[in-house]
Amino acid sequence: MPFREAGALRQLGRYDDGLAAIDRALDLLPPGDVSVHADLVRERSLIAAVGEVSLSAHTIGGTPT
Repeated sequence: MPFREAGALRQLGRYDDGLAAIDRALDLLPPGDVSVHADLVRERSLIAAVGEVSLSAHTIGGTPT
């Protein structure tokens, strides 16, 4: 399932791959599946936010936790 795959990729720090998995899932989602769509959008937002924080930490010389 792409949702779980995306979560696992996020935990591994593979943010671009996680975003791609979410995008694939959104493309395959049938119209009207609102609850699943909302879950995918939340996970996508989380991956993007964590990826930005990680990138910022590396850019300013910090160490991500």
